[in-house]
This record gives sequence, structure tokens and C-alpha cells, in this order.
Amino acid sequence: MLWGPKQPGQRVVRIRATLNRNVSGAVVNELLASGVRGLHVRAGRTAIVEQRSGLFGLFSRSLLADDPAELLTLIVEPGSEAAALNVIMSRGNLDAPGRGSVFSEDVVLRKAHELCAPNQVRSRLAPAPAVLHSNLAGLCAIVQRGHGDETARIALDTGTGVPGIHFGRGTGVRDKMGLLRIAIPAEKEVITVPVSSFDAEMLMDMMIDTGKLDQPGRGFIYLYPLRKGVPNLRVSRGAQEHAASMEQVIAALDQITGNSEWRRRTGLDSSDQVGRKYLSGLVEMNLTVDEGKANPLVEEAMRRGASGATIARTRHIRASARTARSVPPARESATLIVAESQVEGITEALDDAGAFSDHAHGMLVVHKVQRAFTYIAPPAPATAAKA
Repeated sequence: MLWGPKQPGQRVVRIRATLNRNVSGAVVNELLASGVRGLHVRAGRTAIVEQRSGLFGLFSRSLLADDPAELLTLIVEPGSEAAALNVIMSRGNLDAPGRGSVFSEDVVLRKAHELCAPNQVRSRLAPAPAVLHSNLAGLCAIVQRGHGDETARIALDTGTGVPGIHFGRGTGVRDKMGLLRIAIPAEKEVITVPVSSFDAEMLMDMMIDTGKLDQPGRGFIYLYPLRKGVPNLRVSRGAQEHAASMEQVIAALDQITGNSEWRRRTGLDSSDQVGRKYLSGLVEMNLTVDEGKANPLVEEAMRRGASGATIARTRHIRASARTARSVPPARESATLIVAESQVEGITEALDDAGAFSDHAHGMLVVHKVQRAFTYIAPPAPATAAKA
């Protein structure tokens, strides 16, 4: 059964958080106690620069370290956005750098099973001390597995934020390449980082260059708008030489000014000046279904024009005890980047294939993409006409 059959598309808010594993459990429990009926949790990691010094403090070096993390996703009604954010910020203590990040996005819920309706949240906690920023943008880079660190490190080295990383599986374009697909692994790393909107395009360009995303098969990157959130600014750890760390100073200045505009970088060249061609007029379609159902549904979407998808495992957590009709805990999430004009046809194809029935318990949300980039082969030269 579909939720909201008379509403082909309802504006809702998607909340996503990347939290240290030692605090994510408390956040999830508080969300469930605050009225959330169901949410999704995915295993991942955060990258951080670890400063190490040699003997007598000489020959210091910086290494990239990983911290286990969990990535939370829930859909809420617009009126519950503030309460949901407050629960995560308060219970996760996100006013302290290094605990995690959270942000909200305007999305359209195209269709969903009745058990996947938007949540209503009522926070029982006092307002969190963390400052919510509204001038944010999100970056998502999908690269070959094993190349995530070099791309993610750009966000750390520039001090713009701590990226969250999880594994996925690519399908679509690679499957159409015949024998050539053996050179492009199906396993992917998905890097997401909320950053100041003033730095987003600059950081995107640097990630393209470092990840060599302008080369065939190296990956895909896109920029999308955020409503508000709290980024994680603890980009490094190690011996502290001063009374306060740089991350603590930045957090204090953010609280004083009420935003992060003071951190805007100036004088940086834009890739537009060197002729880099971006993709526009795109949207992100995110389909969450029961485990084992994503691949055949993505194939249906490809028949309607989608070029492919990145599929990742996720876990559904619900407040009440499970029954035979409940959404199962093992789930999959497929992310497709398509032209806005393709959304209607793909949605119909997914519906016809049973994505939103009791067979799959599907939920489809659509989100605007501001700009995207990947390698696109130049057109083949025209052959000379035969005399």
C-alpha cells in the first residue's frame, strides 16, 4: 500500500547525521523516544589528520586516521525539523568539535510504502548549545574503493570539514562496458561532507583535481543545497600546543558571529576560468528498499533512462516490536543522478515493478543537484563522406 496516494510528491525534510559510534546509540534511542517510528543507520567512518612527532618533538608528520562512525538518515515532516535537529545536537553533544555532524535538506517524497511515512518528532531536551548554520552546501564524491582517502583529505587539509565515508557498489555504466568493466571495480567509496556554501565550489574543484575525476572511470562528484546544520570541524588531532585548539577557536567565533561567513576564502581561482564543463539540470533520486530488491529495481530505472546507481547497505531501526508486516531490518539504498525530466518516468517504472508494495517497502525521495562533474568522452570525429 502506498502512503499518500493523492500526493505524488510531498515536500519533507531529510535529516542526515554522521556520528562517532560511541554516541550514535544514545542519539538513536533518544530519537525513538521522541516519536520517530523508523530511521536508517549505515556503518561508515570519518577521516581525520593525526599529527605525530618524532623523538624530542622533531620530524613531525601528519597521517590520515579513521574513526568508526554511523550515518543516520530519517525523513521528518517540515514542522519536526527543529525538534529532530535538537535531539541529535543535544544527545550527540555536537557543540564539541569531533563528535560528529548533522544537516537537514529539503527533499520531495515522491512515493513511499505506508510504513515509511514521514516522522513527527517532539524533543524532550533543552535547546542545544551548538550553533545551527544556514549557509551550508553538501558535497558527495563517489570514487573507486581505495581512492577515498586521497579525495577526502582535501576537506581536512583545507579545514572545511570532516568527511563521512561509506562503501557502496556501482551498477549501470560499468555493466554496459563488456570486457572493459574488469578495469573499473564495482566497489565504491562514497564521501560526503557538509561545508560552508562560500567554499563549496572551490572544494569541489580541488576534489576533482586530486581524485582525477576528469579521467575515465575515476568517479562522480556533485554539489547539493542544505537547509541548516552543524559541520564537524575537528579536522586533526594530536599534541595541543595552546590553551585552545584551532577547532575550538573556530567554533567560538561561529557562536559569536552566528554564522560561518567570516571563514569565507577569497582570491581563489574558479575552475570555470579554465573551461571545466559541469553537468546541470540534474536531481538525486534516492530509493530505499528491502535487501536484495535494489538491483532489479535499478534495472527498471535504467530502462527509463537512468545511467546507473550506487547501492549501499543500510539498517532499518524502528520504535515498536517487529511483526510480519514490519519493514525488515536489512535494507538497501540506491542513489541515482538523473535529469529532472526523467523523474516522472522512472517513478512510474519503479511503481509498476512493485517498489512501493509490501514486497519491497520502498521509499523514494528526490533532491536538487546544483552542479555535478564526471568524465564525459568527447564526441567521435565525423568521418569524411565517401566520394
